[in-house]
Amino acid sequence: MGVGHVAAGMRYSGRPGSTPTPPVKGDGVSADIAGWTPAFERRFKELLYRFLEDVQATKAALYLLADDGSYVLATQYGFGRRDLLAAEHLPEDPMVVLVRQLRSVPRAFNGPDEVPELARYLEGAGTARLLLVPLFAASRIFGFIDVRDKGRRRKFTPPDVTTAGAIAADMMAALRETNLYPELVATAVQEPVLPGPPGEVPQILMDESGLDREALAALLGDAASLAACPGVHAVAVTQWEGERCQTVVLASSELLDEGAAALRRHQADELRRHGWPVPADEAWELLVRRVEAVAPADGHTIATSGLPGRPGVPLVISVVAGKAGEARRHLAVALRRAEEHARTSELRFSRRRMVRKLLATPGDEMDPLRRHGEQVSRVSWNLGHVLDLPGGELEEVALAGLVHDIGMPEILGDAPYRNPHPGPEERHMYRRHAQAGERRLLDLGLRSLASIVRHHHERWDGGGYPDRLAGEAIPLTARIVHVAEVYDVLTSTSSYRRTVAPQRALAILKAAAGQQFDPRVVRALEQVLP
Repeated sequence: MGVGHVAAGMRYSGRPGSTPTPPVKGDGVSADIAGWTPAFERRFKELLYRFLEDVQATKAALYLLADDGSYVLATQYGFGRRDLLAAEHLPEDPMVVLVRQLRSVPRAFNGPDEVPELARYLEGAGTARLLLVPLFAASRIFGFIDVRDKGRRRKFTPPDVTTAGAIAADMMAALRETNLYPELVATAVQEPVLPGPPGEVPQILMDESGLDREALAALLGDAASLAACPGVHAVAVTQWEGERCQTVVLASSELLDEGAAALRRHQADELRRHGWPVPADEAWELLVRRVEAVAPADGHTIATSGLPGRPGVPLVISVVAGKAGEARRHLAVALRRAEEHARTSELRFSRRRMVRKLLATPGDEMDPLRRHGEQVSRVSWNLGHVLDLPGGELEEVALAGLVHDIGMPEILGDAPYRNPHPGPEERHMYRRHAQAGERRLLDLGLRSLASIVRHHHERWDGGGYPDRLAGEAIPLTARIVHVAEVYDVLTSTSSYRRTVAPQRALAILKAAAGQQFDPRVVRALEQVLP
């Protein structure tokens, strides 16, 4: 779907006193973005829609940086034929100048008097309220989102600004994956944990390094709570990966350029104190998220400390407060929380190492089992993401997909992994692999994974094994692995049976939805497939 009609097909620069002129390239202007594709537009349109869902705005438009330095309309949601929406903003336009001033901090304007430089533009567009969301990284604005008018004439609130910042972070992650801006990809931080977006292979065989995503998210939640305390301006959390790093700043007040520079100096000094490498400025990304403060703070004092003695990448925390004592006190709290999250992260890494070793048995006879497990893990991860599983359950379902057939060697011995034409006795023998896998995982203390493996052959209609569970009584994670396994058996070239095309496999699964498979999981598979 294209950008649609923009100001009745006219290009409008957004400058005071400017008038619409005919567009240069067709109905839309996303052709001005080198490498832009319909697939990219669909993905960013889905992200853009979150402003309508989560912020309850009525309209949102995404502008991205073009080769000539202007910002062109990539896609939009909610704007109609009669809405005056700029198809392009030139570098000197007031909107772009304001975005540059904001850097990484979204800002809400609930009336034209709050943003005089855009008053004429907003008046011409029939808009009273604007939420402006920069897409900032590596000291550069790669785009911005123009969000308009909350429903029922309500004002944008501080929580809306926080939500906008979270959506912007997801936008930036998507931009990195598109490779539209190579210099942006170079600044990306490789997260040492399972990747988020569907379609990616879960890195469940990764090496341990730093906090995993679940621990880092918990630590940032703690930082946001501390940043909202009386007397605190901001809490900054920095994690390094190789020569690159990313600092997330939870701020209750505006972070100016000099404040950001002071934070970096403090953290660089802390790195040097521990003998850790200091990344170059161009490899140091700063993301600012605003939080609602209980009371404003006077003055600025920074307290900084690293988290030494932990394996993996360096982690540094800074607290900016009105008084030195307040900064040190809140920093001590943040460090205690970071230690707790690091310990739980290490426990998760230990569990992953155990799971990895389960598939480390040498020998060619295990290759089909390993390949099948990796594929089922990938599809299970994607299904879990579409079904909105929490982060912990996403990892559970990916790990369970990897080892769901781990009981097969105990049952089969030296026999082939699968016989394409098993007799009744062989079928009965195969069924025992679910309980054998459960026992093996229980011996390692992996109880939640053991439950998924035990039930991954239960059927929605109650005709499965080993316990003949039905419907919602079957754990959702087991239902997901069941669909993922059958899909891989039908489509994999290393399968023990004749392979069919992905769409044919989907048709087979849809025909059995409500009988063998959970219909909701099958619908999720339809969204996962290309």
